[in-house]
Amino acid sequence: MNCESVSNGRMIVALKSIALMLCGLSLLPFSGCSVSKPAPVTIAFTQGQMAPPSSVAANSSTQFAATVNNDPANLGVSWLLSCNASAASDCGSITRHTASGGAATYIAPASIPSGGTVTIEANSSADPSQSVTATITITPEVYGPISVAFFPALPATVALGTFLPVSVVVTNDHIGSNGQPMGATLSVTCQVAGTCGSFSGSYYIPPSVIPAGNTVTITATSVADPSASASATVTIVAPVVTISLVVTPPASITAGSATNLAAYVTDGTATNAAGQMGVDWSVTCGGSACGSFIPPHTANDNGISTQQVTTAFTAPSTVPTGGTVTITATATASPTTQISTTLTITPVTLNNGLLNGHFAFFLSGVNTIGLSASAGSIIADGNGNITAAEESLPGQSTALTGITGSYYIGSDGRGLMTLNGVPNSIWLNGQQIFALAVVDSTHVLVEEFDGSGPFNITYSPPITSGPWGKTQRGELDLQQTSDFSIPPSGPYAFALTQAGAGAPPFAGYYAGVLNADSSGNIISFAIDRYVDGATTSIASGIYGAQSFSTVDSFGYGTVSVGPYSLNYFLVDSGHLIVTGGSSSDGTGLPSGHVYSQPATMPSVAGTYMFTLGGSTPLLSAGGSGVEGSNPQALGGWVTSDSSGNLTGYLDTNKQGVVDSAAVTGTLVASAVPGRWLMTLEGGGASLFALYPTSSGLFIFQLDVGTSGTGTVALQSSSTPSISGNYAVSIQQPGAIDGSRSISRGLEAGAWADISGQIIASNSSTLSGTLDIDQIDGVFLAPSGNIWTQTPDQAVTGTFSSGTQGRFTGSLTINQIVTTPGQLGTLNVILYVVDSSQVMLLEDDSTPAVGLLELQNF
Repeated sequence: MNCESVSNGRMIVALKSIALMLCGLSLLPFSGCSVSKPAPVTIAFTQGQMAPPSSVAANSSTQFAATVNNDPANLGVSWLLSCNASAASDCGSITRHTASGGAATYIAPASIPSGGTVTIEANSSADPSQSVTATITITPEVYGPISVAFFPALPATVALGTFLPVSVVVTNDHIGSNGQPMGATLSVTCQVAGTCGSFSGSYYIPPSVIPAGNTVTITATSVADPSASASATVTIVAPVVTISLVVTPPASITAGSATNLAAYVTDGTATNAAGQMGVDWSVTCGGSACGSFIPPHTANDNGISTQQVTTAFTAPSTVPTGGTVTITATATASPTTQISTTLTITPVTLNNGLLNGHFAFFLSGVNTIGLSASAGSIIADGNGNITAAEESLPGQSTALTGITGSYYIGSDGRGLMTLNGVPNSIWLNGQQIFALAVVDSTHVLVEEFDGSGPFNITYSPPITSGPWGKTQRGELDLQQTSDFSIPPSGPYAFALTQAGAGAPPFAGYYAGVLNADSSGNIISFAIDRYVDGATTSIASGIYGAQSFSTVDSFGYGTVSVGPYSLNYFLVDSGHLIVTGGSSSDGTGLPSGHVYSQPATMPSVAGTYMFTLGGSTPLLSAGGSGVEGSNPQALGGWVTSDSSGNLTGYLDTNKQGVVDSAAVTGTLVASAVPGRWLMTLEGGGASLFALYPTSSGLFIFQLDVGTSGTGTVALQSSSTPSISGNYAVSIQQPGAIDGSRSISRGLEAGAWADISGQIIASNSSTLSGTLDIDQIDGVFLAPSGNIWTQTPDQAVTGTFSSGTQGRFTGSLTINQIVTTPGQLGTLNVILYVVDSSQVMLLEDDSTPAVGLLELQNF
């Protein structure tokens, strides 16, 4: 008996023993373990054609099967092979396991073993004690007649550029010296030799052009018997071109607004020559003005293109006759191959006069490689035109110029603003698009609405197209150009965040105070800063002379504060917007707002509402370093008496872990003028710095290993209400992961910015319309788009009042797209400052902060 059969036999005995022991312990559910016995497992060889033969010729193969009864888990059959030989291979080979009734293939040995027989044993895998055996006599090698056939049959036609799999069955095939069937060879012929195509393994590759006669003959010839063969004639045809929309527009858009589209062209071939020629875009309607495309020709959106694949369609400024336009995408390679979609154009009552004059803007958020920000100034003419603009980006020392654009504002204060002439390397088509939510003619909530980034990870290395744009939110404020000639002077407070992408630090928060003389020279400053988990403070004294420069006609200038070189836009003498140009100590690019402080600090007495967005460090796998950041948010209210004794309530959301608790504490002036210290006990955060300004207070978290910045407002009534039309802005930040490999994604995780209008009624119901910009740098599929813009989404919700203006509620967003994920229902806490200002904290799985401001126009 060979070693394999002995070993297998011992294994079966052991399994039987274990089965009997477990059965005795009532641990097995099959026969013998209980009074109510299940049907016993049985096994038998299949009869008829699939029964084991009594004999098999040496060096040939045969198939047989066994059937297991009462095998509810379908564990199938294990096969064993034994004979009177010293080596297992001298018995031949057999399939080790099959399903019940499945064919096992036995290949007889090349020579007859001692004794002339082999024993086949079929064991039930469900109950190894159940088995059957059959003895097969090995006879001298004898072959029947060989036949050859294609299986499955070859198709009648094959397109140029495709690959045709060819599978051949050889009946009564001989076994070669390697112990395997000898198989068949493939060949192809046609009218002109050398123009018939070729084979790569078992695949037929058609020629590059259709051969003479349009057909080829594919032949399979037996290796063991070259007289046995099979042939099939195949017609070579041109590929069929098809087109489909990849990025589809919504069912309707308002007159003058824009939407993106992209299309995919394929001819069914591996090279896809038709797709390489791209897509042409056109539009028709019942009038002469139907809208326009930028650009009118795009590359094929195959998920791997590094060229521009998305076109921006701008609807006509007025509703055309019939109220619809038909957008058509045409395959450039095949002008008759088209796909069309009908888009309804809805009228809009324009409020373009709300934007008239010089406005400065600031937004912060992410691009695909990390944190980012944008600041700038526009000149709006009140008629939908941006006549000129400048913009400053983090890490740059000069402003972008030569920018123009357009905008529209609807009856609800929502609209779009497009800036043209920004760098194509950053924004698709050189267009930067913003969603607008107007509060009044001096103040607008803004959301960048232009990200695009197709990716495909099936290539090595993975390919990302672009990506272009950003996901950011902020505000647009009317500038007082009469203040441009006066250098900033007096005391200021600021709250800034890191806005440098692609390199550490992954998170940075900066807050403090500065004083400038009447000439704009900085007399002193003090900065609290948090950089990737470490909180420190710096002050003036070692950095030399620093001052505000003069500004240009857009209010743009520069200033250095400590190690930071900053670019700024002057909103007015009491408000500046800054972006970080560089830092001499590598601690980030601070960007944000600077407000003047009152000459005399106010009393600490009063009730304060606040929200703060921040993060905690994302540590490396070994915990030895910081490689990113995880988002957190908090909010609450505190009431202070004249001595700074506090009572209140604090809500914290740390990566979806929510804690809400009553707190007590103190609020006192610190040693740094213009800076207060707040300590809280009983909640999820305990130490903060506050900086009073002319428009509220900034807040900076000082707790170890975590930080963030936010705003604080003095509540005007202990029983405030919510009612009316509100402009809304919400930011749902995601994790920043600097270690994420390109095969899994980019640094920025799931992140969403939301803006629009929410209507609150006295009956505690909410409704409105939102514009949503989402990014998810984590690749959730083999290919797709990192960004999703979803305009005009309906929102509903409810709210209920609570102690000291802390309301609770929910917002349900009826979003139609599912990538990177539906927003669904947001559970929120609303901190009501007064009827015109409401702070928002999301208290579910997503740490988010936001703001609702009563519209007044």
